[in-house]
Amino acid sequence: MEGLTELSLNELTTVEGGGLLTNVLTTAAGLLMNLPNTVGSVRNTVNGLLNFLI
Repeated sequence: MEGLTELSLNELTTVEGGGLLTNVLTTAAGLLMNLPNTVGSVRNTVNGLLNFLI
């Protein structure tokens, strides 16, 4: 279990209240609603990582 971060209070509440699957579905729905922004952010993140690694 190395490399795992501690759960925030919000994450703990979500897991206890609706289960992890609900949390994942909610996150996925949020990502779909923000898809154009998310794609741009992912592209910037990947480019940043590539620039950092090269």
